[in-house]
Amino acid sequence: MKTQKKYLPIAQALAVLVLGSARAEVTYGGSFQSWQTRTTTNTDNVAVAGSGFDASGFDKLVVIATTENGNPSSPAGRIDTVTYDGVALTQAVFSLPIAFDAGPPEIPWNQTYISIWFLDNPSTSDGVIATTGNNRIVATAFGLNGTAPGFGNTVAVKPSYSAELSATPGSIVVSALGMGGGGNNADSANAEPDSGTKIDNLNVASNWLGHVVAYEEVSTTEAKTYSFTDSSPTNDVSVVAVEFPSAQPQVELKITGIEYLPDTNEVTLTWPKTGAPSYTVRLSPDLVDWSNDVDDGVTEGSDENPDDPDNITRTFALPVNFEGSERLFFRLEMGN
Repeated sequence: MKTQKKYLPIAQALAVLVLGSARAEVTYGGSFQSWQTRTTTNTDNVAVAGSGFDASGFDKLVVIATTENGNPSSPAGRIDTVTYDGVALTQAVFSLPIAFDAGPPEIPWNQTYISIWFLDNPSTSDGVIATTGNNRIVATAFGLNGTAPGFGNTVAVKPSYSAELSATPGSIVVSALGMGGGGNNADSANAEPDSGTKIDNLNVASNWLGHVVAYEEVSTTEAKTYSFTDSSPTNDVSVVAVEFPSAQPQVELKITGIEYLPDTNEVTLTWPKTGAPSYTVRLSPDLVDWSNDVDDGVTEGSDENPDDPDNITRTFALPVNFEGSERLFFRLEMGN
């Protein structure tokens, strides 16, 4: 006789979304280089080159560039272009921090840039990164892998040590604190990122030019504040951040189907394939106690419906002590 399948009542069919130990697809390349200009000039578009940088092993080259705040005896803090062996990078985000408060407002020398630039699929094995601008420039370059072309959300806040940005799971967020020394009183020497891993802290002269760069892999969809802490805070700073999405965005982990077999005290669950190595299924009678593992080693290889390329279906025996429960709640977690 065929066992009759019945759907659990709505209260019993609740599935709780938990990303568990989901990992970002985009990865930091682990290689970076930083440099600064050696001269100050009143002539526009003076190229300042870093030494050779091997970006051939990355699918995205990222450059953070910052200029000094100008004053009447030096030109505007401005960055016009960034190139890699002559190929132009795209500016994803920039910010003009608080201006030096001397001189007529129509004079542009009281501006400072902190900016994030990128180039998809850099092919040169040992290229030169060049910046063009109108004042001293400091720059940090590094590579990323696993990124989609282009960029996602951006944010720039001034004067501030923090900025809030929403990013998608699987992406990576690059954030930077920049200062340009308005009044020669800004300092990034002691700044540290509160979110993510620091790549570089480039402080040229302790009070007129520098930046701090960090990255963080994103595992959940939520707005997050990317902030920096400094032991000698100043108003002449700003924060910029940019999201670089994954080339293979993560699939949301959620239970999409649930069936209860009362005659055998079993439950059948269905959820999307996310590419995770394994899954853990937990149950709770009250949404508080999640210590009951139904199975902690479910893989795509144990899928009961292999003809469905997008979902995993598995049937689980419920613990005897939960037989006859009025309500049961199920939760999924991605394993390592």
